[in-house]
Amino acid sequence: MQAVILAAGQSSRLFPFGGTMQKATISLMGKSLVVQTIDSLRRSGVSRITVVISPDNGVKESIEALGEEYRDIRFVSHVGARGMGEALLDTSSEIKEDFLLLHAHHFECDTFIPELVSAKKKLSAQGVLLLRKESSLESYGIVSLTDDQVTSVAEKPKGVSDALRIVGIYLLSPGFLDVLISAEKHHYSFETALDEFAKKERVVGVRTEESVVTLKYPWHILDIGDFLLSRLSGSVSRNAKIAESAVIEGSVFVSEHVTIENGVVIKGPCFIGEGVYIGTNALLRGGVIVEKGAVIGANMEVKHSIIMEGSSTHSGYIGDSVIGKNCKIAALFCSGNVRIDRANVHAVVKDEKTDSKRRSLGVFVGDGTKIGIRVSTMPGVLIGKNVIVGPSTTVFKNVPSDTKYFSKITEVIQEHTDGTIEKSEQREKKVVLFDIDYTLFDTKQFRESDLTKFAVYDEVVEVLGGVSKSKVTKDCYRIAFFYGSCAYSAEER
Repeated sequence: MQAVILAAGQSSRLFPFGGTMQKATISLMGKSLVVQTIDSLRRSGVSRITVVISPDNGVKESIEALGEEYRDIRFVSHVGARGMGEALLDTSSEIKEDFLLLHAHHFECDTFIPELVSAKKKLSAQGVLLLRKESSLESYGIVSLTDDQVTSVAEKPKGVSDALRIVGIYLLSPGFLDVLISAEKHHYSFETALDEFAKKERVVGVRTEESVVTLKYPWHILDIGDFLLSRLSGSVSRNAKIAESAVIEGSVFVSEHVTIENGVVIKGPCFIGEGVYIGTNALLRGGVIVEKGAVIGANMEVKHSIIMEGSSTHSGYIGDSVIGKNCKIAALFCSGNVRIDRANVHAVVKDEKTDSKRRSLGVFVGDGTKIGIRVSTMPGVLIGKNVIVGPSTTVFKNVPSDTKYFSKITEVIQEHTDGTIEKSEQREKKVVLFDIDYTLFDTKQFRESDLTKFAVYDEVVEVLGGVSKSKVTKDCYRIAFFYGSCAYSAEER
């Protein structure tokens, strides 16, 4: 049997973890999701696997980096994110027999494949769909059944409360491709063709009550983590360095070269990747995954969260959150994860307020983001990649990638005698900014401000004079002074 894995989508609803890198490349417990799906297919006896990718989305590289074991995987490039149907048609020359079709995050597929194969053979079907009962159906494709036979397929219906949703694992005959080729081309041409195929041929549904994996929104990464942790067997590497006073309870997997300091408490299930450092008095509980090379600082509590590869934290609290790769989080960080009224947490996804359907939801931080000291985040906030969050900042809303987000800080100094305030003075903190691109400020403002009398002006001139004699000359300095909300600048002294 052969399989086609779809890994070419844009994952736009998965911000801050989608974008140019496909969600299939997300690594949990040391392996990317697409590789875990390949392993699951192989456990089911699938020998020919084709992965549909888009150019430069990282999927091919994440598989090939694992070496000879995955050299037999075939790759087909799909350009333009034109929908599931067009992506499948790009592989038509590869398909010679009945084939499994699934998304790259279905690493649990080996649980269901035997039943799909059995149903196809037993019922002489041309297609088998895995189905599951859901309370909310507006985000899924659904089917109508007569007995076990599929009579219609609809994508993301509105106002439907009693139907079965399509999980996203299909077993189809090559004849389906003929219907797909003739179907009208649009983003949901696959669902249109499947509906037509079910009306022409025998297509059956297999229902399951088992947990299935969904990966549409960033909080679904937490669900996937829970699923993986539910299968985890506890083990501690002989190469791990664990302090005598550390406490490890339940199912905890400790990889090689891990260091766990005094006073640490780890309550399983928990996965700790290779080379992780966990500082003094840290607490990990409620289902935690810490990926390779990450650092959990002293006095940090991590509850039901995922810390991805290479990220580091100091003290604070991280709850019901996902921290991306190579992030740096300074001391006294706190992620709010529950609303005061204990209602469901909502997040803004693609400019739409979306109900997460959960009461506990923290922050989602993209790769390479740096967070300053004493930062807090509101429940359900999404922070993009390569963001800098300034110190003593509360993040109330989503932050786009490649930006800075910070609070302005004002000092208030009041004189008082015997508890009575005599005089009040407000001072803005003084900051110096070098205007490199010559565009920020109006030089006339500076000339009228008489700021040259301040000692800081001479300090800046001295600094600039030593930067580069070839690029910065004494008669052409561009200097900007911030006094609170007022900005002043000069081209020359």
